[in-house]
Amino acid sequence: MATSELGDAAPAPAADGLPAAASVVVPAVLPTVMPWWLPILRAIVALAAALVITFTGGHSAQFGLIVLTAWLGATAIVDLVGWRVLPKTLARTASFGRGVVGLLGTLLAGLAAVGAFGPMLDVERAAVLGLTAAATLLIIGMFEAGVGVKTKGLDAYSRDWSTAGVIQIVAAIAIMVVPPGFEHRYQVEDVDGLLTGAIIMIGLLGLTAAVLGVLLVVAGLSRRSAARSSVALPAGEVADADAATADEIAGETDGAGRS
Repeated sequence: MATSELGDAAPAPAADGLPAAASVVVPAVLPTVMPWWLPILRAIVALAAALVITFTGGHSAQFGLIVLTAWLGATAIVDLVGWRVLPKTLARTASFGRGVVGLLGTLLAGLAAVGAFGPMLDVERAAVLGLTAAATLLIIGMFEAGVGVKTKGLDAYSRDWSTAGVIQIVAAIAIMVVPPGFEHRYQVEDVDGLLTGAIIMIGLLGLTAAVLGVLLVVAGLSRRSAARSSVALPAGEVADADAATADEIAGETDGAGRS
């Protein structure tokens, strides 16, 4: 056997006369059922909520309920769109679950914002804000983290699902520990201020929306870049590969769900 100057075996010629090293190697890339534009839509909604919170003064519990209603409602619509476009996999089921939970959270926050529960004190509005935000984020985060865990090694988007889920679960826990009636007076350069539980909750919501929005933008653009850089195949083979990918992920995740 011929050897190179470094002592390694020289590549054996292939059947067509070319060295084996010159043959095209297709990299093994995990497939995903997630279209790139879906996380981008969720990111736009989250970043819009973060911007509104950041550049609006006077963070009252009433303001927090209005922002929460808009954020949850728009995100729920995107999740239900995902339920319609995703193939029949665990990701589709979770998208439907997130959409339903988001709509319930939207309903509760919206009713409280318009005064459907009758006259409420600021501390009561803050309690409703914290309860609604924490419960909704916790359940939605559990849906996403669960999909990420069960699709690990099967879907390229699994890490993003897991990360988004953890972010929302941590945010829910942080909001839950804020007392609705918390008040702290402070003074900065002879200007008196009041820090309340509602302000802290709204700040946590804004931070969560900003972090989640950035994550989803990166995830969506990475997915689009991966799709563009994939090996070009004939149209028929691409369709067959996509169908096989969806069937494989569906079978694996359904099996994991029953185990």
